[in-house]
Amino acid sequence: MACLPSDYHDAARLTELLAGSRSEAEDQEDDATPPTTKALDVLDLVLDLVDLGWLLKSDGAYKLHQVVQTVVLDQSPPSREVLAPVISVLTQKLNYDQFKDNPVDFFPWLPFGEALQRVIDHVGLPVDPKLAKFWDKLGRIYVQQGKYVRARNLWEKAVAFAEAEWGPEHARTAMYWNNFAYVLDELGAYTEAKGYYTKAIRYAEQHLGLDHKNTAGAYSNLAAVLQALGEYAEARTYLEKAIASDEKNFGTEHPKTAIRYSNLAVVLQDLGELAEARTYLEKALASDEKNFGTATIYNNMASLLEAMGEYTEALTWAEKAMMGKVKLPEGHPSRETGEQLLVRLRSKLEE
Repeated sequence: MACLPSDYHDAARLTELLAGSRSEAEDQEDDATPPTTKALDVLDLVLDLVDLGWLLKSDGAYKLHQVVQTVVLDQSPPSREVLAPVISVLTQKLNYDQFKDNPVDFFPWLPFGEALQRVIDHVGLPVDPKLAKFWDKLGRIYVQQGKYVRARNLWEKAVAFAEAEWGPEHARTAMYWNNFAYVLDELGAYTEAKGYYTKAIRYAEQHLGLDHKNTAGAYSNLAAVLQALGEYAEARTYLEKAIASDEKNFGTEHPKTAIRYSNLAVVLQDLGELAEARTYLEKALASDEKNFGTATIYNNMASLLEAMGEYTEALTWAEKAMMGKVKLPEGHPSRETGEQLLVRLRSKLEE
């Protein structure tokens, strides 16, 4: 009960969590009670707790009394055995991969996950594989919400556990490295992100192969960090590796390949190799317009043509890019960048 959040939630969700936790705990006992009966038993328990004053009720929703929660945590903190089934249930409920096309399904469970994490911190629960997995799922939700510091704190602990428990040759260790590197990248900790992406790449090359699509993704992620660090030549090398893999796996006209072409073009522009950058952007555009068309690649072409002094053609691409950005709110960084480019190009053409 101490794992319940401090705000009100409907009875159905509360019952689902408690019944699911009870089922997890009873699995080892071969319990044959039907799920519907278990849910009704839990609902009876909820109502009993309301009568005792432990749970507060408002318009069909319930929450744990804060005084009760404090007393329970201080005087009778839940053990690993008590928390384990709750961790299992919430790991499933917070599975981003399962609900990524409809995030509304897992967001209502986020307060429960956060409440559970507070309890875990309070009791100092020893880390095990299930807890590390729970941290990974909760971290993914935080990333979707832009809460990168919270995600970093969770993945940092998951990485430390994975390295100690499984070592560098385990797939889950590599996955945690990659996730941790991503959030470090988002926080601007590029040097640290570079180190973890490099570890993830080493694993991918050895266990998946150079041409595997996941290895290509790791190459691309590291290249973005290297570009942010100003290490353009090395970024180019990794993007070329990613492109070689993508062309084999997806072909030259796949949207994923087009994005890699565009990213490499930006790096080549940073290196001053404008003609080659244009070649890759033209390849990206050939694929991009056939598949869906993105403002980002249009904008990249406009920036490149501006650097080459071809302002009229650059303006054409900049205007196409802005057509894809008009739905963005005013003040959005991408929209502002596009507007500034338009103003700059029009000014140069008027000179």
